[in-house]
Amino acid sequence: MNEFMLTNKFIKSFITKQNIVVHKQHIQNKIEKTNTNKKTDNLFWYMYNIIYPDTVIKNIFLEEKQIKFKWMEMINNDKKLCKKYKNIQPFLITHNNINLECVDAVCNLFNISLIIIYENTYVYLNKCNNIPIVTKYVNNNYIKNDEDYHYISNKYFYVDNYNKLYYSISHYKISELKVIAVKLGIDIPITHKKVDIYGEIKNKLKLIYLNI
Repeated sequence: MNEFMLTNKFIKSFITKQNIVVHKQHIQNKIEKTNTNKKTDNLFWYMYNIIYPDTVIKNIFLEEKQIKFKWMEMINNDKKLCKKYKNIQPFLITHNNINLECVDAVCNLFNISLIIIYENTYVYLNKCNNIPIVTKYVNNNYIKNDEDYHYISNKYFYVDNYNKLYYSISHYKISELKVIAVKLGIDIPITHKKVDIYGEIKNKLKLIYLNI
């Protein structure tokens, strides 16, 4: 049996390592009560369907946990990826939902290029020679999109670092900030100064990526 299979023995050993005492029956009850037909981590399942498109799933809860452990193991076995994505383990192992950094790591692991459009912005994960899969985030769901990259790059604001949505104000010229504001759909009054435009851009980006 794979050492990362979600068995009672594994759950007990993992939780013990975290110095948390959890009753065995409580864990079993939680597994049994889980709705095995409900997918809650939408970003994870979007990536899952890209990587394993023809897999028949019998138990969503167990499959999600096992695959997350499997991905974490594969990333840890790759020294380059392990060093680059050293902060993702909590999101794959203990949190209910993965984040963009997890997806970035998985894209690199499986050599997938992925563009995700969030409102008036987009991120480009594992940008390389591969044709990117274009995805749009709508109402907490990730949906494949047919917009081409040229159209996307002209219409939307490119977030080149999802961990740092914007640079300091000195990084931008006022003309650049005005272009960004247009892409973000921000109406800028003529009287606005550079600091005002910058502030509105910061607030808009924070709102877009607040729950992502």
